[in-house]
Amino acid sequence: MAKNDRPFTDHPDLLDLQQLNGVNVGRVLHSNAVCSEIIQHIASDMRRSLFDCIITSKPPTAVLIDESTSFGKISSLIIYLRTTFDQEIGPVTFFLDLVPLSDATATGIFTALIDCLHKHRLDDDVLGEILLGIGTDGAAVMLGIHGGVVKMLQDKFPRVIGWHTASITDSNCQCTMQ
Repeated sequence: MAKNDRPFTDHPDLLDLQQLNGVNVGRVLHSNAVCSEIIQHIASDMRRSLFDCIITSKPPTAVLIDESTSFGKISSLIIYLRTTFDQEIGPVTFFLDLVPLSDATATGIFTALIDCLHKHRLDDDVLGEILLGIGTDGAAVMLGIHGGVVKMLQDKFPRVIGWHTASITDSNCQCTMQ
């Protein structure tokens, strides 16, 4: 289901199809809920392995963030990481987390970002070694030179370079150095 990016509601129909093809699918693991739990377990194990690799190899890493507000007026912080695990493959960008924001100010966003990175075992010592950049949109709360999120991150980790990105989810993202 996860590999093919299929909704969990397809699970029973796929089991029926396998039965029609003569496969003995057994009597367990037929519910959408069990399918979801198995995928979540595998994903958490993969995420743990991913962060073990980051913590051990300490590759140069950048954070890409964007704040978004839902129709229900709930603000969230979208966080991606861009890092290199293998020199032959090159840099990869992966979704890290969607963090609800109780405070959409620069301080609230900065705190939510740092808390999220810490939750994934990237403490300040590791971040000080690996974090090289942050990409954000052009909102003042992000890029404000006196108190934006980028400035706060640079105050905590002086090596960090800030980028203004047109859109972090756009595959043709245009980035400019700040």
